[in-house]
Amino acid sequence: MTSSFKGAGSGTSVQFYATSTSSANYAILDPAHYSQASPSVVTTAMSNGDRSKNTNISALYQINNGVSLSTANPLRAIQDIGSVWGIAYDRRNGIVYTSAFLKRHADLGPQGIAGLYWGTRSGPGLVNTGSSNLNSLTGNSFGLDPRSDGVGHDDNLTGVEVTAPSRDRDAYLYVGKRGIGDIDGSPDGKTLYVMNLNERKLEAFDVSAVPAGGNPTYIGNYTITDPGCNNGDYRPFAVKVVNPDMKYVCVTCSAETSGDRSHLLAYFCKIVPSAGFGATSTIVPILDNDLPLPTNANYSSAPQPPPAPPANAIPLYYNRADESTDNTASNYQFGAWTDTWPGTNPRISSRTTFAQQHRH
Repeated sequence: MTSSFKGAGSGTSVQFYATSTSSANYAILDPAHYSQASPSVVTTAMSNGDRSKNTNISALYQINNGVSLSTANPLRAIQDIGSVWGIAYDRRNGIVYTSAFLKRHADLGPQGIAGLYWGTRSGPGLVNTGSSNLNSLTGNSFGLDPRSDGVGHDDNLTGVEVTAPSRDRDAYLYVGKRGIGDIDGSPDGKTLYVMNLNERKLEAFDVSAVPAGGNPTYIGNYTITDPGCNNGDYRPFAVKVVNPDMKYVCVTCSAETSGDRSHLLAYFCKIVPSAGFGATSTIVPILDNDLPLPTNANYSSAPQPPPAPPANAIPLYYNRADESTDNTASNYQFGAWTDTWPGTNPRISSRTTFAQQHRH
C-alpha cells in the first residue's frame, strides 16, 4: 500500500491539528488495483496437430476493449510457442508471460512440457521475446512429456495436419497431472509463481533480470497439501497473487479413484509466505452464502437435490438444466476424472463427451 494523491478529500501523511478532529482524511492505494479506462485482454488459443503444420495460426492474442473478437491482435504464433494456457503480466515493464500446457491433440512448443515464454508489449505485438525450460531449472520437477518419455504409445503428433485426426493416447492420462497449470506474477514484477502439476507445488522464479534480456532463476517452492479430498485425489491448478503475503491457489478434488461424483469438490487455499519456502497451504474458510448453487441445480437427471458439501468445500457435482431444450440436467453433468476414455458418455448416449474440471 502507498500514499494516494493529496486532494480535496485527502491530506498528506503529515497533518497538524490544534484539537482532536474527525476530519483528518488520508487516502492510501494499492497500485496493483489500478487499471486504465479501456484495458486490453490477452488470451490463449490452441489448435490440433503438429505445431509446424499450424501456419498462420496464433497461440496468443490481444483483444482491445470494445472491439470485435475478429479484430484480435495475434501476438505469438503456435509454431513458436505451441500449446499454452497460463498468462501473467508484469505491468511495470509491459512483459507478458505465458506457459506451456499439456492438452490432448495440441502440440507443445520448443521448450516442451515446462516451457515459459515471454515478450514485451510494443504497439500491436510483442518484442524482445524469450523462453526458458523450467524443467532445466528444477531438475525435471514438472515431469516429462508423455508423448516422448519412452513409456506407452508415445503418439507425438509429428506430421499431423491441423484438420487431420490424431490419437495422442498417452497425453489423455496426464492432462492436469504433469507440466504447468496456472501462473501469476508478484505486483512488483520481480517474481513469477508457477503451479507445478506434477509435484503439486507452487514454484517461485526470480524474473527481475528478464526486462534487461536475462532469464528466470529458481528460488524455491511451497507445497500444496490435500485439503481433504476423498482418497487423497487432489489436483491444484489456479494461482492468484494479491501481494507478497497473500497467495491463493484453487484445488480440485478429482474423484478419480472412487469415480463417485459426490466427491467432486473444490477448495480455495492460501500460502503463508512468512513461513518461508517449504511452507504448506491451508484452507480458506468459505461462508455458506458466498457461493450459492444455481437455482436450477440438481444432482442427477431425476432430479434430486445435491448432497451437502463438506465445510469450506465448493461442490462441483451438481448439474444445471438445459433450459433451451427439455429442462433436464443430464446435459450439464460433470464426471469424475478417469484414465479410461469412454466411447460414449453414459449419461448422454448420443455423444462422446466427458466433461471434467481442469482436464482434457
